[in-house]
Amino acid sequence: MLSKIVEEALNEAEKKPYNYGCMMLYYDVPEWSDYLGMIDEEDLYHEDNGQFGLENEPHITVLYGLHSDEIDDEELFNHLQKFNPPKVSMSNISLFNNEKFDVVKFDVDGPELFDMNKTLTDNFPYSTDYPDYHPHSTIAYVKPGKGEKYVKKLTEPFVLKPNKLVYSKPDGSKITREL
Repeated sequence: MLSKIVEEALNEAEKKPYNYGCMMLYYDVPEWSDYLGMIDEEDLYHEDNGQFGLENEPHITVLYGLHSDEIDDEELFNHLQKFNPPKVSMSNISLFNNEKFDVVKFDVDGPELFDMNKTLTDNFPYSTDYPDYHPHSTIAYVKPGKGEKYVKKLTEPFVLKPNKLVYSKPDGSKITREL
């Protein structure tokens, strides 16, 4: 009986999508499907749990690593209410590289994003392996070495205004606030 309980607990732990919470800004990108369509299917990186591949929900991460079990969800949103929805500029398609995959992404510029990130890091417990905040919007995760061919400077940067804040919790649930 005990082994069955342990097995069920391990199965549930494997289903848990993330270890931490993540606050994100969602927005509508004109012709997002065109950006996804430029990625060759054979270049995509996937894990067995279905994570990674193409990013179907365009967003900018404000902070990943939030200790959700130590945070009141409403307090998290309350700290961000003082900010007007920040306009962001997307100028280039570039990469983050690591051993497992390349991240094809838009470079994002918006000074308010840094202020939002700082508000969260100053007021809530979090963990990170990346202490420097680099706002970006992921397009796709591709196999290592396959991302370079997607890097390009856009002829004209475009400016977007996020339409909602989304707090994604470690259990996969999401709390949304329209902006």
